[in-house]
Amino acid sequence: MRIAHVLPAMRRAGAETVVALLSRGLAAAGHEVHVIVAGGRFDYGRDLERTGVAVHLLGLFQRYPRYWELGVLRRIRAAVGDALRGIAADVAHCHLAQALIWAAPAIRELGIPAVYTFHEIGGFGGGFSPFGRLWDRRFEAAIRESGARLLAVSHHAAEEWAACLGIEAEAITPQPNPVDLSMWPAPVAGPPPRRIVMVGTLYALKRQNVALRAICRLPGASLDLIGDGPMRPDLERLAAKLGVRDRVRFLGVRDDVPELMRGAGAAWMLSEQEGMGLAAVEAMASGVPIVATDVPALNELVRDGYNGLLVPLDDPEATAATTERIFSDDALRGRLIGGGLETARRFALEEVVRSHIGIYEETIGRKRSRQHVDAG
Repeated sequence: MRIAHVLPAMRRAGAETVVALLSRGLAAAGHEVHVIVAGGRFDYGRDLERTGVAVHLLGLFQRYPRYWELGVLRRIRAAVGDALRGIAADVAHCHLAQALIWAAPAIRELGIPAVYTFHEIGGFGGGFSPFGRLWDRRFEAAIRESGARLLAVSHHAAEEWAACLGIEAEAITPQPNPVDLSMWPAPVAGPPPRRIVMVGTLYALKRQNVALRAICRLPGASLDLIGDGPMRPDLERLAAKLGVRDRVRFLGVRDDVPELMRGAGAAWMLSEQEGMGLAAVEAMASGVPIVATDVPALNELVRDGYNGLLVPLDDPEATAATTERIFSDDALRGRLIGGGLETARRFALEEVVRSHIGIYEETIGRKRSRQHVDAG
């Protein structure tokens, strides 16, 4: 099977990590895999070296084009279409709304069976902006135009997007993100270090500010913030103001997260919302107990007391107290590690790749059946 993944860019973030993993897994399973990247950023060279995955880096922009930059958007649509024509894919899998908007005309013209994954929680981003509402309408139109089979990374995301689109929940298939278990180190024996890891882009909704206020309440503990983003200057100032700058490392975007995760005493995921919570699964795979906010879809993934502990949103006191339980209660820590490892196995790359192959084959079959009916 010839599979084309289409993305706006390939910075180190959740959806892009998933595409890199899927591409490598599909190639290992014997399929011909192409990755079309409209922008000029590709942070996954080392991940895909010598995997057989063909990367088409179109380099059409460095920053995302604005809604009103119609000439740029037309060039992007044309270039993505040309790439799809050249590949002659059996199925096109688009990730993130821009990719589907740009690819939909070619998908319709060429009759390519298509799949789209909602990586984020349900909800359009346009709000009250006229250009934003225009972009939302373009996204809805692209879903219809492409006829894409719709996937979402959690049951909650599927339900939210079905409600936004006014369609039946069953029209969107929950399909979790994968984790390559071979990349994540085995648990480290011995007493847990008072080192906490938090992985995620430095956005307000990720609540690193809550993490900084929580670390104040954990004497002798340190915090590694892995990721970068627009909130970094504010967070650095807050860490200095709170007097914890010497206990917090702002590590930026890294490609050695498994090594940084290894041996941590706990991991935090304190977001306002998540599509799935891939970083939580990666912590579980590493044998690092996770403390997560009790919000969708994290509470779909984390079962309190079994594979992690849940805390209220925006509650640094509860976050600190709950983390202290992990540091001080060996029996609890052992239960959480065991439950986390068992959970992580459900998201093993090989299992998720097999599931995707089944979805692709079914999508191709449906498309051929419709074409046969139309021809008749």
